Amino acid sequence: MPVQIIRTTELKEPRLIACIYGQGGVGKSTLASTAPNPIFIDAEQGTKAFAARGIDVPVVQVKSWDEVVEAFKLIKDDKAFETIVIDPVDRFLDLLIDKVRNGGDMSLKKFGEVKDRMRRFIWAAKESGKHVVFVAHETTDRDDDAQIRKPMLQVNLSTELINLCDGVGHVRVDNEGKHFVRAQPEPKYQAKDRFDALGQLIAEPNLTDIIKRIHNKFTK
Repeated sequence: MPVQIIRTTELKEPRLIACIYGQGGVGKSTLASTAPNPIFIDAEQGTKAFAARGIDVPVVQVKSWDEVVEAFKLIKDDKAFETIVIDPVDRFLDLLIDKVRNGGDMSLKKFGEVKDRMRRFIWAAKESGKHVVFVAHETTDRDDDAQIRKPMLQVNLSTELINLCDGVGHVRVDNEGKHFVRAQPEPKYQAKDRFDALGQLIAEPNLTDIIKRIHNKFTK
């Protein structure tokens, strides 16, 4: 198909590429399950408690990088699913490191291979034509005297993941058990809303509703 020049207002409603991150147990996987017709590639068995909460979604549990690749090939073109959930993306990186290490030590060359292969995997997910939700644990990084919360991803891939995503949200739960997603950056939090559609803080978030709010920006 030849390249075309179009107006930005003619672009279709986008597929959302998002990363949600936070501490363990705050409901990141549960939030990801509210995306449109999701399927989970689960590397940490975080979905094992779903049934007890009345959550019924398809899942492929993986324990090696080879299984990750096989699962992605299985679902990327399956039209039954609208959203691929990568849960958690930092564990996927661990599986890739195990694959590249192959029982030996990690060299600078092998770390370079890990970074390149993980980058290609993230891009393949983005190019799948589906919504993609990367679930990540939280880590902190020091900037001068401040501690900044951000998604955990080794080999300097955290910044690349944030740059790739349309939205990055920090998930937390307050003392009353209410859930919130911080969708705009602050000095102590990395966050992102490429479409400027969500505001600073979203109470009791639902990803299907969030995607509808983003799409509404394209129909005005």
